[in-house]
Amino acid sequence: MKKSKLSIILFVGITLTFCTISAYASPPRVVKTIPENGDQNVETSLRQIRIEFDQDMSLGGYSVCGGGPKYPKTIGKPKWINKRTLVMRVKLQPSHEYELSVNCQSYRNFKNLKGESAVIYPIKFKTNAAGEKVGTTTKSPSLLLQEGLYAENTEGDLEKAISLYEQVLEQYKDVERLAARATYQLGMCYLKKGDKEKAAEYFDEVVNYYPEQTTVVKKAQSQLDKMGISKVRQGNIFEILGPEVCSYIGSKYGEVCAEAGMKQLYSNSHIYLVDNDFVLRGGGMGYVYNLTGKPITEHHRLSGTSYPDQKLYSISGDEMDIEIVPDENRNNFYNVYWNPEKPLQPGEFFNYGWALDGTKQLSTTGAGGKYSLTMQNNLGQYAYETFFLAVPQGTVLSDQSEEYTGKGTVNNWDIYWWKKEVPPNTDHTVNLILRKAVTIESQKAAENLAAEGWKLWGQRKLTEAESKFKEAIAKNPEAEGAYQGLGWAQLNQGKKLNAKDSFEKCIKLNPQNSAALNGLGWIAHGQGDINEAIQWWEKAVEAQPGATASLSGLTQVYMEKKEYDKAIKYYEMWLKAEPDNKQAKEGLEKAKASNKN
Repeated sequence: MKKSKLSIILFVGITLTFCTISAYASPPRVVKTIPENGDQNVETSLRQIRIEFDQDMSLGGYSVCGGGPKYPKTIGKPKWINKRTLVMRVKLQPSHEYELSVNCQSYRNFKNLKGESAVIYPIKFKTNAAGEKVGTTTKSPSLLLQEGLYAENTEGDLEKAISLYEQVLEQYKDVERLAARATYQLGMCYLKKGDKEKAAEYFDEVVNYYPEQTTVVKKAQSQLDKMGISKVRQGNIFEILGPEVCSYIGSKYGEVCAEAGMKQLYSNSHIYLVDNDFVLRGGGMGYVYNLTGKPITEHHRLSGTSYPDQKLYSISGDEMDIEIVPDENRNNFYNVYWNPEKPLQPGEFFNYGWALDGTKQLSTTGAGGKYSLTMQNNLGQYAYETFFLAVPQGTVLSDQSEEYTGKGTVNNWDIYWWKKEVPPNTDHTVNLILRKAVTIESQKAAENLAAEGWKLWGQRKLTEAESKFKEAIAKNPEAEGAYQGLGWAQLNQGKKLNAKDSFEKCIKLNPQNSAALNGLGWIAHGQGDINEAIQWWEKAVEAQPGATASLSGLTQVYMEKKEYDKAIKYYEMWLKAEPDNKQAKEGLEKAKASNKN
């Protein structure tokens, strides 16, 4: 097994090698690769590296070795397309040298049906410069796209449209804005032809190859969602997230490990992956730093766990030789012991990951499609405890019991992490509320429904208005104005407790919503809690100095309390907002007269 200092290549290749190592005579050999080894003019439009063998291979494993800046950026994980050919989806950069290897000295999981490992075969190539074209065209990319759209949407000639979009990809592959749009339109063409599988491939390509083209990515993902195809595929967390995301998480965990190592503390991490359907998968990362002063050779305790059914992997994806045994002093707790393949020398690091095979549907909480998640662990020892959360980009973190330490976005995944020094035998728990991002379409629908609700409210059709506001909230749980309207529709019907709940939800979304603050003030006033009413109204006036309904309430209660200076203050604010208001004028005169007495 490799030993590695903590670095950004942590877990690169985690999905690439999952079989044990062995060596045999008469091995299979690579007979063809695309690109060829030594090719110095590879086009960046190449989407797959293709590896072909001279005999049928075992489809249960593979070892594509390499790492660092010369290793191609992969999309998803490699797959066998037949018994002799494996393909890797890649995204190549211009004028860049790449290196990888089919099997290597440490990992030889490309094997034939007899279990014989393939002969090591290096692949080195270089891409050409950006902008170099194989052919030329007399038409601009914009014109080609326009012609394609006309052929697709007006003439209904899908084959012609496909040909035009393919020309855009061929001639302008290095211009991501154009390539992403052409790829999306190819997906739409095949969808209209009824070839959903081909369409899904193009939409998936948009999402994975062009993450910075956010507008077209959202449209492509929307099509995948309509087709019932999630960005998340089956597998454990490392297979789903892929090497680049795992590397990012590994680099952040590496920073934590470095801090822990300097303090000679244990470090522990859990990774929580929540997909588009709010299904939870779990795993984590860990490391061993040999502080014993002698080589670690066998039966070394890695950590404790509450999960006896798990597997551990080295940084290159090989399953580790471990033993999980019950702890004698703690119920439902287990110790993980490791038997290294090679001795871990004093001062060396060994990084590893663990994954749980099961899944769990998160529970809904309240209205608006919200889901609850609890991240919890008790390592038992003084340690740096880190929780990582990976969610599809745009997923909303509605509430959290502990502020996250940091956040990043990689390949359409939002990555959050929480880091904390935890004393011995202490729980580290973080409670979260998650929900899906609201689409633009849902936002507009909610705005229209809320507008209908306000119209009905103005007509004193309060029951109908309440229903419209609830429909708006169902479309957009963050619709502040809909909660405000709902509160008033309920309050005007005498549903004070319901109205209070709606107003509180409104100010949670926007603490400066003066109308909701005003409503809470009148509810408190109606319940006889004058001091609370004053607090709400003063917050409303602070948020909006011209909030006349709240100013009316404040002048009323301060007159009743005979605190005329304060009554005068708020009458003057009221008149500034409404100079001709007769009630405010008469009230101010009365307050001044009373103040003189």
